[in-house]
Amino acid sequence: MFSRARILCALAATALVFAATQRASATIDVIDAFSAGLNQLQDTSADTIVGGTGYNNSAGTGAMGSIASGYTYIGSGTILVTAFALNTIQQGTSGPIQDIGTGSSYNQLTGLAVIQCLSLAIPGSSSSSYIANFGAVSLSGSTDGILNQTLIGATSTATSAAMASWGANTLVGLYDGSPTPFSRTGSGSSALNADIASATGGAAFLDLGFAGSGSAASGTGWQSQTSLNNLGLIGNIPAPGNGGTVNYALVQTATTGYSSDFSQAVPSTFNPLANVLLNGSSNLLGTGGAQTPFYAFDNADIVLDYTPVPEPASICVWLGAALIGGYSIRRRFRAGRP
Repeated sequence: MFSRARILCALAATALVFAATQRASATIDVIDAFSAGLNQLQDTSADTIVGGTGYNNSAGTGAMGSIASGYTYIGSGTILVTAFALNTIQQGTSGPIQDIGTGSSYNQLTGLAVIQCLSLAIPGSSSSSYIANFGAVSLSGSTDGILNQTLIGATSTATSAAMASWGANTLVGLYDGSPTPFSRTGSGSSALNADIASATGGAAFLDLGFAGSGSAASGTGWQSQTSLNNLGLIGNIPAPGNGGTVNYALVQTATTGYSSDFSQAVPSTFNPLANVLLNGSSNLLGTGGAQTPFYAFDNADIVLDYTPVPEPASICVWLGAALIGGYSIRRRFRAGRP
């Protein structure tokens, strides 16, 4: 018969070995690069236009077209698609910066944003910029929804596949560990689809969007201010020119892989009295002459609040330590030692 002491030691050893194994395998998991509290992430992004009810495309399809043909104008109903990879994580705004993804020891953290222009204000006496407000894309329940499905599917099956698993009011999906390095290069529709697939090939990390339809009260929103309302012409702006800025504030819209590890504690750009899960801003940039199927590039700074939930590996470490500690104390008492 095994003594209780031996059983306790065996359980403790098993727990610690399991913990060590889990830790070793988790070193490549991107969640391990986050620090408790606010984390600022920076990305590399690329933008294209799919279509929509306001899309300037007389053919009525999602086929790519030239800037001159008017395929790249932004108007009410236009759908924009952004594929991106987050490259660095910084604790707070002044902490150490950790590289993630390609060239680092961590998985890629990539994503896809699909948004639809709800309104566009042209430059006037109150503003010298085009101001556009965006929301989630309608895919059902109306003629426009059916058209949107057709346009998105015709342009990129990878976009359609990703959106099929999104929750309601989702604008952004984040993905952990895509097996293909993120790319925004190539030419033509096949390259566009492959690049978007490289951004959506990982496991679901977070689904983000609006609280309902988005409102100042909830703090959620997505707004751009640009010098032009033609994405293709913005993409032609020589470096280091800036074609405009985009601001967005989002909450969680579905339960995904790391939903419980992030809290809604980030001050919203749209309402200082409201907190959101993610706050971000981007600069729209030219492509720098790169061969790309996208019309423009951009870079973004986003902020997430990380509240780590103990992993099974951590629980096993604590369990093993407690078992060994308890057995040690028991032996001391039995031996008459303090």
